Amino acid sequence: MTWQNWAGTERADPARVVSPSSTQEVCDAVRAAVRDGLGVKAVGAGHSFSGAAVAPGVQLLPDRLDAVHEVDRASGLVRVGAGMPLHRLTPLLAEHGLALEIIGDIDRQTVGGAVSTGTHGSGERFGSISTQVRALELVLGDGSVVTCSPMEQLLEEVDELAATNDHFELFWFPHTSTALTRRFERLPGDAPLRPMSTLARLLDDEIATNVGLEALLRVGTRVPRLVPGITSLVTRAISARDFTDLAPQVFASRRDVRFREGEYFVPRDALVPALRELWRWVEEHDEPVSFPFEIRFVRSDDIWLSPAHERESAVVAFHQYHRMPHERWFSVCEDVLGAAGGRPHWGKMHRLDASALRPLYPRFDDALAVRDEVDPGRVFANPYLERVLGP
Repeated sequence: MTWQNWAGTERADPARVVSPSSTQEVCDAVRAAVRDGLGVKAVGAGHSFSGAAVAPGVQLLPDRLDAVHEVDRASGLVRVGAGMPLHRLTPLLAEHGLALEIIGDIDRQTVGGAVSTGTHGSGERFGSISTQVRALELVLGDGSVVTCSPMEQLLEEVDELAATNDHFELFWFPHTSTALTRRFERLPGDAPLRPMSTLARLLDDEIATNVGLEALLRVGTRVPRLVPGITSLVTRAISARDFTDLAPQVFASRRDVRFREGEYFVPRDALVPALRELWRWVEEHDEPVSFPFEIRFVRSDDIWLSPAHERESAVVAFHQYHRMPHERWFSVCEDVLGAAGGRPHWGKMHRLDASALRPLYPRFDDALAVRDEVDPGRVFANPYLERVLGP
């Protein structure tokens, strides 16, 4: 069967036409094409005037990959199949009070075709349709599947970001693929100050991350299924900041919303695999996690009981709103970060005792010997220290 595009400028006689209805069927089609020595091209509505979608080998028709899988009105994000035509997507969005930021003067294209060819509208404050994408599920040339998103990109670049900024940290909100970053550069003491405006600080520090967050999380405590939408909304409410100020105004943030927190120092090379595992766990379970991960970086030192003793460390803090159950989530985080060789922050919540901590610190027994020498009667002991250092 001969295929031609809408304009009649391109034609093809594919060796095989496949119309998959799932990601797995796409994978199967790609693997079969590789086995048979054929190339693969997906073709959408055929509105490209170039040969971008010409498929002399296997032609993939995405007409059965046209479902709306998820609509998150709070975040404004939707998850749809690549074969969804724009002219069908826009009224579906409108039913939920949503819309694309911009579309072109033709709306017959599929989502996949519009994104992959750079389809656009007009407006100096708006990008192409591709810039509205927050995540993609892709089938690669070997038939395997990957998910690409802002968080995935950040994980790939995290070492470079930590190395090229004086101070770098990131916040990842579970239930989203969004991460917020903070990058600080040290300036000479006589550098002119350019502080954040009073309005911006009020909106971000007071409303978005304190008063507003507290109100939303109280609702989430009563209706846990709303928590994913709340975390998505919070990420969208926090604005970008670019300012110059004294260190206390830059590093410190207001924290009026009470939460529980644990934190582990893991070897730098163990960070990304551990975060990917935690990400997978959140995706596969219905645990309402209301606060973000906070990831920071600390250089090694020679202090015997320092969690950064003799190794460059990435520090992963995990949290939960104080009115919500934290035990299951914290247990998962400790399992994953502990398996990565993590050492807990001494001042934050963890379950380890002396028998578990001893293997993590090469000089653990040397430190205990000093304790025996300076406080043989355990005047300074308490139940926590007896657990983590031994009686």
